[in-house]
Amino acid sequence: MSRSGRARPPNLREKAKQRTRQALLEAALAAFTESGLDAPSLDAICERAGCTRGAFYVHFADRDELIAAAISERRSKVLSQLLELPDGVVTTPRLLQLFAGAVASGAFPVPGAVRTGELLAACRRSKKIRHTQQRLMAETFARLHSRVESDQADGSVRRDVDAAALTTLLVLLEAGTELFHDLGAPLDIGAATRALAGLIAATPSR
Repeated sequence: MSRSGRARPPNLREKAKQRTRQALLEAALAAFTESGLDAPSLDAICERAGCTRGAFYVHFADRDELIAAAISERRSKVLSQLLELPDGVVTTPRLLQLFAGAVASGAFPVPGAVRTGELLAACRRSKKIRHTQQRLMAETFARLHSRVESDQADGSVRRDVDAAALTTLLVLLEAGTELFHDLGAPLDIGAATRALAGLIAATPSR
């Protein structure tokens, strides 16, 4: 902070560090997409990012911390794409429509994202990755819960539906859809989201 109390703008050194960290995250995500979480070596990721091992350890304590940060980065982008549009915040009924559309178009699960089995294996192996995933799930729940409560307040979602229970169903819908996708099992996500939207609508569809 400066003496005036205003935050100082990042200097060139700080900007360079931010660029290096972002390059490492992008390189890691690309490598994990191609080869899975465990196959790419740190040397390969660093080479892809155009930096050294020394630069890597400036930003991450170890490989698991990089994996956790990469998962967090991708999760943040997915949530922003689902919950926000250029013309405003998405309501819960609209979110269900967008989610079904994303699944139908192949935009969800995110192409190249770490698959469920790999992520679960990584969570079993590493406390750091597991705690990151738990934090991300809690953040997802909190954002969706806030959205549901706001929609109940403005009348677009039934007020007699428990907000926390509905939020749990939304989280399970996302996780279950990804699991079905990974297993190659048939799933009519359009019918499922329409049914849920009808159940929560303030004025039930006939």
